[in-house]
Amino acid sequence: MRRIILTEYLTLDGVMQDPHDWITPYWTGDLAAYMRREMRNTGALLLGRATWEAAASPGGASAWGFGVPFASMPSYVVSTTLTDAAVWPGIHVLKDITAVSELRDGDGPDFLIHGSGQLARSLVAADLIDEYRLLTFPVVRGGGQRLFATPGFTDSLIMTARERFPNGVIARAYSPAEDAILPLDLPATRLPVAV
Repeated sequence: MRRIILTEYLTLDGVMQDPHDWITPYWTGDLAAYMRREMRNTGALLLGRATWEAAASPGGASAWGFGVPFASMPSYVVSTTLTDAAVWPGIHVLKDITAVSELRDGDGPDFLIHGSGQLARSLVAADLIDEYRLLTFPVVRGGGQRLFATPGFTDSLIMTARERFPNGVIARAYSPAEDAILPLDLPATRLPVAV
């Protein structure tokens, strides 16, 4: 079975909407290195239509500064409206969450999701996220789209790793409690981020 790993930028009050409006003052070399490391360790991308369109636009993915172009790895776009994603080689269109679940149950590399708010919330609600990598920025927005916004949704998570950056950003990795395996050689209070 393949894993689905979700990376999201969040404010202190849990907003994920329009991160380009609030992450720029906090984007440092350390944070860029973290994201490059994550991309190098990724086997395949899973993106929502809007995020894919932004990445596929001229200068899109390269402008994000990850150092590993999105177009260089197998990519899947989940969209009910997109019919042609031929901008990149190796891109596949999935029509719904059922197709994502079926692909996850097969063999192959793990999936990484960046952004893709609507897709992320749908996968959270469908209990298809195997690892959450949440980067919390020291910003309060007061309103906007949130990752955990499905009424009635609850899940128990265990923090499996964390890293604090000098600019106040904190990266935390969580796994669903029933799936989490903590490293035995690390104290529970000081876990490095493993990407």
